[in-house]
Amino acid sequence: MPGMGPPPPPMSGMGPTPPPMSGMGPPPPLMPGMGPPPPPMSGMAPPPIVHTAVPKSVELPYGLKPKRKWDVEAPTKRAIWKTITPEKMTDKSFWIQVKEEELASPEILKGLSDKFTTKSVVKKTTTVEGPSTISKKKIKELKILDGKSAQNISILLGGLLKQYTYEDIKRSILRCDESVLTSSILQLLLSYLPSADQLKKFQEIKSQYNELTGAEQFSVTISEIKRLQPRLKSLSFKMQFNETINEVKPAVVAAIAACEEIKESKKFAKILELVLLVGNYMNTGSRNAQAFGFEISFLPKLVNTKDSENKMTLLHYLASTIESKFPDLISFDEELGHVDSACRISVENIQKTLMQIGTSIKHLQTDLTNSKVLQDEEDKFYEVMEQAHKDNLQIREAEDRARNAKELKEKAEKEREAKKMLVDMNSTKTQEGVMDSLLEALQTGSAFTREQRPKRTRAKPKARGYPKHIVNSQINRALSNQQPTKKTPSNDIPRTTQYYDGLD
Repeated sequence: MPGMGPPPPPMSGMGPTPPPMSGMGPPPPLMPGMGPPPPPMSGMAPPPIVHTAVPKSVELPYGLKPKRKWDVEAPTKRAIWKTITPEKMTDKSFWIQVKEEELASPEILKGLSDKFTTKSVVKKTTTVEGPSTISKKKIKELKILDGKSAQNISILLGGLLKQYTYEDIKRSILRCDESVLTSSILQLLLSYLPSADQLKKFQEIKSQYNELTGAEQFSVTISEIKRLQPRLKSLSFKMQFNETINEVKPAVVAAIAACEEIKESKKFAKILELVLLVGNYMNTGSRNAQAFGFEISFLPKLVNTKDSENKMTLLHYLASTIESKFPDLISFDEELGHVDSACRISVENIQKTLMQIGTSIKHLQTDLTNSKVLQDEEDKFYEVMEQAHKDNLQIREAEDRARNAKELKEKAEKEREAKKMLVDMNSTKTQEGVMDSLLEALQTGSAFTREQRPKRTRAKPKARGYPKHIVNSQINRALSNQQPTKKTPSNDIPRTTQYYDGLD
């Protein structure tokens, strides 16, 4: 460098300074104030290079061999476990005999590497592309059902029916198996089931079964059942029939009992008479006057008619009148025990329920007619529902017979009462006629006149030495038709004459 002299000459015993290596510049200059490195001491060689010996592998007990070191394509997550070292094993340890390496296969190892990798890039790609792929797949698979219908069916299949396969559910419908098809499940199936047109479309795409979602695969499976919806409705009707009847029957019984009580209540009848009286009086001069009756719906409207001072209603007036004039009618409600419960009954709901029952029975009869030909050897619909239909008819016939017998009994009792009244009336008329005839006979004197009987011809007495004047006297008396002056014996007087002579 400028200002520096030439390099020092080599020391004795050493060769010349080695030239610089090719491609390299000259060595860097020394720092100011520093001298060259000290030369090696004379007579000493450079230090030798030390080679470290590789330790021999430790011999494993019980014939164990070192485990294989696998080549992993990408870093994976770690299995967090605590190991058992060979020193802690015994000759009977399970781990001495295992040969897990024989189970290895490229597919297993590749799957582990792909699924449990820790590469952030791969993970991001998976999280980004995964949902997008699934979303596109779902949209592609929903060929017939809409998203909501598919979701409802999936919830049902994953909930109440999760322990059954699609074929199990299909067989249960064919067999009418009530252990699987409960009333609640039938209602859900009827609510979520595809329409008849959709079921036909599912039959057309059943070749694409593997490409469909679970909800549509299930729809394809059950679409093979003919008249599916009517079948499920009939099954539901059968299972709910007794429950429906038990719900309606108390209301109907209470209503009938209330009507009978109203018809037979004498006190309530008197109250209706009083209402009719008051109403006709108040309606004098109007077209509603002189009414012979009124609809019972008028009774709740009694509170709408108020007095002139607007302090009392017509209902209050009637109650006050009954309390003061007819106190025995106050307890009329004791004769109407079922009216309170019957007034809460909705006639419209009862009629609607009864109409639904009648409609369901007609549909069941139609389904039985259409199901005589079995769809499958496991099809039990006709067998099960026909028996249920027969049982229902027998119950209805028994009820009809009981009702008819009751009506006939009541009719016979009414006829007996009518005949009894007629006999009593005839008997009274007969007695009255007898007395009238008797009085007439007494008034005319015919009761005292003996019935004229033909006289017997008496044989002419023979002359036996009777005195002549006696014979002549009898002849003269007969010719003059004179009655004998001698008093008639009492045995010849009629009984009626004797009775009334005694009264005189």
